[in-house]
Amino acid sequence: MVQEGNFTGLIRCEQPNRNIYEFTANMEFNGHRIPLGQSNIVLRGCQLKNTEWIIGVVVYAGQETKAMLNSTVSPSKRSRLESYMNRETLWLSVFLCIMCAVVATGMGSVIVFQIMIPISLYITMELVRLGQSYFMIEDRHMYDSSSNTRFQCRSLNINEDLGQIRYIFSDKTGTLTENKMEFRRASVYGKDYGNFLHQSNRTSHETITEGIEISVDPNLLALLRRSIEGEERVAAHDFFLTLAACNTVIPMVKRNPCPNSSNKVVEAGEINYQGESPDEQALVVAASSYGYTLLERTTGHVVVNVNGKKIRYMANSF
Repeated sequence: MVQEGNFTGLIRCEQPNRNIYEFTANMEFNGHRIPLGQSNIVLRGCQLKNTEWIIGVVVYAGQETKAMLNSTVSPSKRSRLESYMNRETLWLSVFLCIMCAVVATGMGSVIVFQIMIPISLYITMELVRLGQSYFMIEDRHMYDSSSNTRFQCRSLNINEDLGQIRYIFSDKTGTLTENKMEFRRASVYGKDYGNFLHQSNRTSHETITEGIEISVDPNLLALLRRSIEGEERVAAHDFFLTLAACNTVIPMVKRNPCPNSSNKVVEAGEINYQGESPDEQALVVAASSYGYTLLERTTGHVVVNVNGKKIRYMANSF
């Protein structure tokens, strides 16, 4: 741990820009010039994990942060019905001008024919949309009991488009699903496992607090408990070792206080896996239920507990 004190240095960085994938700067500290790159900057809204301590300096603040420079005003959304109304109203306005010219009394006929342009239609549509939003918010079928949240109507301009949707193209998991991943079955060495699933009874000292129900195949579990011999056993070992090690998941170990210990802390505790992809989290939790527990991950190595034996692997960057 670095002792508290005064640090003097100079950081020269590029002008504020919107590119969040690039950062160019250098730091002069203790007579040395140290280059800084994308791996040295933490953007606004990000969380730094798996690091005990850091020394941070604010290089961009306020409206000059990359997040603020990338925040733009959301475009106004218009439904197909509203676009149709605007187009028809424009044609009615053109038709009104033609009629005024035909009757030869000029603009004096505008008052007579102004009823052709449905100005009150826009007010009526807004009132109808407001009523629709009320019924959608109060709809019991759109209530999520797990999160105690109701339907949210954030835009009143596209209510009528909901009844005209035929196809939905989703680019990622979680848009239309609960994003709750669970490892169900796998094919190892040409054999399908997962037909007979049972709740996992973990005997190791690590416990997973992901809220994910873990089910294991007893046949696959029995295969992993054999001695490492045979192609099928080696394939199963490599399969779960790959699930545990080859990912971007960060294990967060909870330190539990121990009154009987002199340092008041024990190393073993609950492991909370955190990562960008819920798919990877589900695979890592599944590997842990079969005895391949990811314990530590740094930029240089990965530590995996294989059936009670801690194995350290060097991490290669590509």
